[in-house]
Amino acid sequence: MLPLRRSSARGHFLTVSSGGYQTVLLKEIPPETRPKTHSMKPSRFCRLTASSWRRLAFAPAALFFVGALDAQTATTNTTKLPPPVTLLSFDEGTGTYAADSVGDHPATLMGQAGWTSGLVGPYALSLPGLAGSYADITSTVVDTTQSFSVAAWVKLNNTNGYQTFVSEDTPGGEAAFFLQLRGDSGQFSFTVPYDFFTNPQSLFTPVSGQWYHVAGVYDANAHSATLYVNGVLTDQILNVTSTAASGHSSVGRGQFGGNMVDWNNDSVDDVRFYQTALTAPQVLQVARIGNPSLPGPLPVEPATLKVDVAHPGAKINPALHGLMIEEISHALDGGLYGELIQNRVFQNDPNVPVNWSIVQENGGTGSIALDTTQPISGTALTISLKVTIVQGPRVGAANDGYWGIPVKPNTSYNASFYAKASGFTGPLTVSIESTDGSVVYAEAQVPTVTQDWTQYSVTLATGAIAPTEKHPLRDFCR
Repeated sequence: MLPLRRSSARGHFLTVSSGGYQTVLLKEIPPETRPKTHSMKPSRFCRLTASSWRRLAFAPAALFFVGALDAQTATTNTTKLPPPVTLLSFDEGTGTYAADSVGDHPATLMGQAGWTSGLVGPYALSLPGLAGSYADITSTVVDTTQSFSVAAWVKLNNTNGYQTFVSEDTPGGEAAFFLQLRGDSGQFSFTVPYDFFTNPQSLFTPVSGQWYHVAGVYDANAHSATLYVNGVLTDQILNVTSTAASGHSSVGRGQFGGNMVDWNNDSVDDVRFYQTALTAPQVLQVARIGNPSLPGPLPVEPATLKVDVAHPGAKINPALHGLMIEEISHALDGGLYGELIQNRVFQNDPNVPVNWSIVQENGGTGSIALDTTQPISGTALTISLKVTIVQGPRVGAANDGYWGIPVKPNTSYNASFYAKASGFTGPLTVSIESTDGSVVYAEAQVPTVTQDWTQYSVTLATGAIAPTEKHPLRDFCR
């Protein structure tokens, strides 16, 4: 087995010589810990075409908004909590009927939806992640043009793809809101479609097998959408105007493109709808119904901003009123930033090594997979690519770069990576080849690979060749 790693330098701009890629740097730079910025990510309903991205780029009200989240205050059990308009406790434990404990919106279990052990009471809704398996409410529960809140306890069986816990349909074929796990970011989200988009997220990736309380609050007066996880505000978006729901409400699916989507593979308990915007203390009180030990928001330490007026910095043109940059079609990652390896730290997808493929030639067989069990001590590198060799002579992994890797004549390519091996000592070959492997444009070898993580650097030099189309970089074990 030969785990190979390359670390990411997203956000860095590596220097290249004049002439574009005359000297292309593949230097390994571990990712830095950077403060979280409020990025505007494409929503589900604007992610399909390049024209949609360009449409998003020219929405100044959303892109230039700068705001701050109000600090939360811990609550006590004396917080006055308004009654929900619907409460699905899912405590029947048998059959296909789930009663509404406070109103007139019962749910019917559809497909292979069933029952499992609950958190708030003896039972919970069990969903297998199969199309057609969810809990259906035959009417609209809350008026989504007015303030409303939705909340649920969820325990994921896996974190694969989009999974919408609670939603309400619209005649336009797109749910008025999605209380969900997003497939693009792997985070919880309270997504409320409107004329631009909104996408408040949990700012962390949940894990399977653990109960989370997820709540979304839409405030029609403040035009805000707010997400809470375990009773703590995690994200908030302003300038939001929700569309009107009209149709079925659902637990365990969403509505997108006129179709039912986002089937859940999880357990869901204590689903609540409120026709009001719950406050932060009220959301925490709801969450504590399922887990009274939830601490709520931690105290915020005061901060001090010091301005040194005696040492001014660079002069700024008075005509510069703002600056915006948006990553479109790899304009930065793979564009201004001259890295040629895409997904170099194997973090673009938590399950599969996207942009990497197995190479098996001349009778060689093997496989590649992500490995999270062997982090590199002293670095931020926690994921590696494990190459398993069943038999030789030629097994490896190929990276397709950013639409390939440009091959230039008389050009040096510097490559840096970590490697370790078990049952293999070398050599390890790094090469730039044609897509079918029939032409090798440049290659270099590491003679010996040890059993401990070691960083290797090689230089690949092309000769007097004609410029070609872009081709992949390959690592081979021989």
